[in-house]
Amino acid sequence: MGKLIYLAGLLSLCLISGCQRSSFNEQSVDHRQKEYLLTKVNNYQGLISLYRERLSQKDDRDTRYRLAELYYQVEDYESSRHYLKPLLENSREEKGWLLESKNLLEMGKTGEALAAVERVQKMAPDSGEAWNLRGVLLAQSGEFQLAEQAFEQARLRFVEDRIVLNNLAMLAIMQENYQVARDYLMPLYARGNISQKMLHNLVFVLVKLQDFQGAEAILRQEKMVANRDGLLESLARVNPRSPQQLRTRA
Repeated sequence: MGKLIYLAGLLSLCLISGCQRSSFNEQSVDHRQKEYLLTKVNNYQGLISLYRERLSQKDDRDTRYRLAELYYQVEDYESSRHYLKPLLENSREEKGWLLESKNLLEMGKTGEALAAVERVQKMAPDSGEAWNLRGVLLAQSGEFQLAEQAFEQARLRFVEDRIVLNNLAMLAIMQENYQVARDYLMPLYARGNISQKMLHNLVFVLVKLQDFQGAEAILRQEKMVANRDGLLESLARVNPRSPQQLRTRA
């Protein structure tokens, strides 16, 4: 009899828990649906409002991180750091410190950003994203050889070619090694794995190599400008980008 009462009690607890889980799941599904729709139309402000509301109801680490990430994506780095700060206290989560480093990078605080990356690398030596970010920071500091080594380490850890090869190309451009930059960018272009910013870099490199026909073909193919008269000649007079213009986002 005692066993029956005990089992009945367990069953009741399970049923109650099941009801609570069902209600929670309905809220989660509703949140996911809203997030999906807002993401589809790139409504970042709507996503921020959604996650702010959710965080106000329950201070959850994943929600807080996602909110900080969204603020980073809309280039509000101060707000991103504000919401990220509680996650960094006594934390050994690499993603939080990586986001902190990205915010610091965009705010021009290179030394602090590098310290944050080094903290990540102590926690996760094989983090490809940390190696890539380290390369960006070293490039901005003018440490080109060390930056190249860091990018190669990121590549070995399977960071996307689109990101690493563009960073290696930018590194070559900084040093006016335009043929090397072309060799990094052309395979990406041939595979269609290239962003608008990277297309601009490729056109710039081709002009510097005096391959005006190739640059003209890309401009025409990609419909990048309506009036190309004088553009190639103007690009030929542009100096290489400064280290401060190298960024983590391609």
